[in-house]
Amino acid sequence: MKKLLLIFALLVLSTNVYAEMFECNAFGFKVPQIPVSDEVLARMNVSGGVAINANGKPVTLYEETLPQRFPEEFLNQLLAHECSHHQLGHTRYPSLPSTEYHADCRSMFLLQEQLNYSEKQFTIIYDVINSQEGPTRTHKLQACNSMEDYHDGTQITRR
Repeated sequence: MKKLLLIFALLVLSTNVYAEMFECNAFGFKVPQIPVSDEVLARMNVSGGVAINANGKPVTLYEETLPQRFPEEFLNQLLAHECSHHQLGHTRYPSLPSTEYHADCRSMFLLQEQLNYSEKQFTIIYDVINSQEGPTRTHKLQACNSMEDYHDGTQITRR
């Protein structure tokens, strides 16, 4: 019994459990967010995460090791980004650069609205994305998170 408790304790301690994980709702449904292996995503020609329709239902898949490798803020941004694809209807047609930009901008809005993200938390996101993808996407995200952004494809003014 002690051995079983020790194994359980090690599993719990080795798992990065986030304080607050982004939850997606689209079209009145809670969207399942399913961790999968990077091999599954590679077969779909994506990395990190993807918003898909599975039998007509929205589903988000994300790479299962992200919680162990990156800060909570980055995973939440990725989940909010994929959620935005669902909410904006992007899963009905192939991904275009403009849909990625709109999903990025809406994700920043969702993080502020749903999780009340601070500038410090957004800075963590910018730092990770800059280290992984370079400054171009980081600058676009920063522009989204300014006073004027596009949270649903139309321009809004932040509160």
